[in-house]
Amino acid sequence: SKVRAITIASHRMAAQPEKLDSSFRRFCSLVTDKSDWVEISEKRGVKVYQKTEETNPLPILKGEGIVKASPQAVVELLSDPNKRGQWDLFYESGRLLKWITPEKTGLFYTRTKTYSWAVWPRDACLLVDKRDYNGGVVIFAISTEDDLCPECEGFVRGEVLISGFCIQPLSSPDETLLTYIFQVDAKGWLPHAAVNLVNTYQPLSILGVRKALTGSTE
Repeated sequence: SKVRAITIASHRMAAQPEKLDSSFRRFCSLVTDKSDWVEISEKRGVKVYQKTEETNPLPILKGEGIVKASPQAVVELLSDPNKRGQWDLFYESGRLLKWITPEKTGLFYTRTKTYSWAVWPRDACLLVDKRDYNGGVVIFAISTEDDLCPECEGFVRGEVLISGFCIQPLSSPDETLLTYIFQVDAKGWLPHAAVNLVNTYQPLSILGVRKALTGSTE
């Protein structure tokens, strides 16, 4: 019924701040935690690490690297959904559905590029939040459900457990330490090669941020 639908929607909205708070704490702990990470690749000074937790077999990926641009420039780039395609290799399209807190917390719909003709493309309904953290800024996303982004025919709805960037200043005003955290359940079937491709290259989006801001991946 309409009343029941409104009640469910109200419960979702009420749960969002608590869900975002707990996800923010988890994100920050993954940024600072040094234990159990295994380095799986390195490219142009960006290192990619992986680990799993006992509570979930899905791997968590972490990318770390320095961008030769100010933290403000990095924040502005990563805060603009219209510029995501400049740095995210797997991004196909997306849009802001509504602001929950203007310029801070928003509901977004995104689609990723398909890996081959045999694989269904993925989409996601995301809560994206921006917060101050330890002298820098964290921009992170988690999956949610909302009537504004129903599941679409022809797409598999992925689940983003946590994904985002920690942008931290360095001693030079024109350098930024950028950390990328990524844990996603793509749902459905994906070939092993596609999983490895995403796990390797998604954290290397830091190279894309470099190129978008400086014209070089170095």
